[in-house]
Amino acid sequence: MKFSNIIVFLFVLINIGNAVDINAIALSVNGGGNFYGSMVDDFNRYSKNNNLDITLNLNLLSFSNATSTVTDYESELKDLFQRKSKKYDIIFYDNIYSQRFGSYLVDLKNILPKNHIDMYMNEITSQTCFYNKKLIGIPITIDFSVIYYNEYLLNKYNQEVPKTWDQLIKTGKYIYEEELKRNNLNIIPYNGMFSEKEIGTCSLYEFIYSFRDLVQSPFPEITSQNAIDALKKIKEIKNEISTDELFKTDEGYAYGQIIANNYIFIKFWYIPELLEVSKVIPLPGWKEGVSGSIIGGYNVGINTYSDIKKRNSTIQAIVYLTSKDIQKKYFINNNYFSPIISVYDEEEMCSKINCSFFKSIQLISRPIMKSTNYNSYSEKFQKYIYTYIYGNDTAEHALKKVDDITKIYYISIKTDETVVGLILFIITIVLIAMILGSSIFLYLKKFKPFLTFLPNDFWYILIFGLVLTLCNILTELGKVSVLKCHLKVFILSISSSLYIIPILYKLMVNFPEKDFILSEWIKAHRYIYLFIYIIIDIVTNGLLIAAPFSVKNVINEGGQNYQTCEIGNFFGNLMIGSIVLTKALIIFQLAFLIFIEWNIINLHNYLRMLTVIIYVNCLIFVELVIIHLVHIRNYTFYYVIKESSYMFLVVANYFLIYGYRVLLPARKRDEKAELFDKAVNYLFSYDIKKSTLMFNDNEITNSELILSSPSSPSHRNPNSNSTFLSTMSQKMVDYHYTRSINQQEPINNDIFITIQKLQENNIL
Repeated sequence: MKFSNIIVFLFVLINIGNAVDINAIALSVNGGGNFYGSMVDDFNRYSKNNNLDITLNLNLLSFSNATSTVTDYESELKDLFQRKSKKYDIIFYDNIYSQRFGSYLVDLKNILPKNHIDMYMNEITSQTCFYNKKLIGIPITIDFSVIYYNEYLLNKYNQEVPKTWDQLIKTGKYIYEEELKRNNLNIIPYNGMFSEKEIGTCSLYEFIYSFRDLVQSPFPEITSQNAIDALKKIKEIKNEISTDELFKTDEGYAYGQIIANNYIFIKFWYIPELLEVSKVIPLPGWKEGVSGSIIGGYNVGINTYSDIKKRNSTIQAIVYLTSKDIQKKYFINNNYFSPIISVYDEEEMCSKINCSFFKSIQLISRPIMKSTNYNSYSEKFQKYIYTYIYGNDTAEHALKKVDDITKIYYISIKTDETVVGLILFIITIVLIAMILGSSIFLYLKKFKPFLTFLPNDFWYILIFGLVLTLCNILTELGKVSVLKCHLKVFILSISSSLYIIPILYKLMVNFPEKDFILSEWIKAHRYIYLFIYIIIDIVTNGLLIAAPFSVKNVINEGGQNYQTCEIGNFFGNLMIGSIVLTKALIIFQLAFLIFIEWNIINLHNYLRMLTVIIYVNCLIFVELVIIHLVHIRNYTFYYVIKESSYMFLVVANYFLIYGYRVLLPARKRDEKAELFDKAVNYLFSYDIKKSTLMFNDNEITNSELILSSPSSPSHRNPNSNSTFLSTMSQKMVDYHYTRSINQQEPINNDIFITIQKLQENNIL
């Protein structure tokens, strides 16, 4: 006997050790709040009877201030999720927060039985239970709005139940006027429930839905004629059979009027208990057969932070709570709407309840997919539409502002919103065609003397780089994407190298030092020199892919939203910084070489032009940084100023490097054209590494015309220290005053004088 008692005791201990406690949290003030406790009790009995060793504990919250109940509960859940709390395994939540809390809830598609999920696969679940294609909840209760009508008054005046909004206006107005004649001054024709609370958004959204073309039609576009007609009809109802004050009343007022039986028509949530004192019909539509009611209610899901060891037990509890038996017991049999719509096709059930009524309800979810912050969206939705309903705005403008809450604007060649995109596109194409077309001058004998600054192949590369920069403007057309963000950076980094490195090459090979090894190597391997910079661009852009861009929404309340590219991590910012630093070093090299070669005679005007180019490139870069950092509200202005900057950058570089030289032959020429050609041919085709301007025929004594070399002592400081730094500084100064290269070769004095005159007239 004692041995058997020990066995029983051990068995109890083992079972206690395997017992699982599951915790659930719910809100008491909602359509199914009265049943949650009983449902949990049923599950615990079921668990005990089937030896599941699972205990479900429910924390049913209530808040003293009923007007803020839902948002208080939302804050409670938000706090739990942000703390990654394991306290609750099962979460009951308002279906309007599916997007807000979706990332914190478990995908049920792969953990619940398929036949159980299929039972709920209908328009209700598809509209309220998905987040990023994940099934994050099962609907547990459904609320919807209806019209309560005073059957006594309709019969008294021999009026039919309205099926359209026009019929409701006509019937309500007729009965109201008749009641006023009988001195019934307190009668309520229609309330509307267009208040500043959440019910206001519900009323607006379902009313617009009732103006879709067909029953099967989706929700109308918010700026469509259907939506405009809906808003106009709302205002007509207010003006004909209601008032601003009545329209702004909330649920408490509506409930009180139904109980007082002092109304003709009242819009309110469907509550089975009120059927004892009033009749109900679905909300009317713009025509018979078309209606619309907002889906209210709660879903049940699993906390993603809950103890994984309890997951199977949690799943069993979810399956039980959402089973058809529980739905029948607590909701269907009590005349509540069930999310298992298939029950309304069962003859047995339809013998007990009015299936045709529930099947006639045409449900639409609130715009929960529009924003992760639904509360903010709902407030703006109401505010903008009410500027028409209760104010002097137009329906079209009010709906345009609603559309702008979430609409993302972008530049396009389509002219639906603005012609800016088309204009930018045309200008870009014209500039590309002109720049590419101007390359023909490289083949014309008349222009060749003026285009010897670079070898022809490097002119082509430079021109291609400028064209590629313009192509970056084309990537701004259309919607912003991560791919476009990377493509823009890649194009800008490559194109800038293509039009700057050829110039850097020219200055490097002109370095005023005899037998300078680096200059000789670059001259002999100019493609390798160019490819070194291209490879740096490719590598840095390749590494940038490891820390991809994100698309940032620039939200302008009351304005137009647009998108920009953003790097939100350290490595990505490091790569962007590396690209910028590389370009800065290139610009620094250019500036340094311009200083060194500033007085070389056959680079005179080019170096002045290149100085302007450096200023232009730096200023444009600063401008683009400012545009990126400053919050610009107008998306059109944002794109215009940015793309105009790129255009100006390209045009300035093109003109100062290439276009200016193309225009030189068009200038008026004097009688010494032959001498001019000789001078130009000398300066632009002669190898400056092999010659120095000298005079044979007539000696020029003017010291300003004497050409100095790096070895000339004319600019040395006799008091210079012999330190390395002072030596290098002096050498830089010597280079700066060099007018040519060391080696000497005679030049006709007439040519030299012509060169001087051409320089004085800014021709060379």
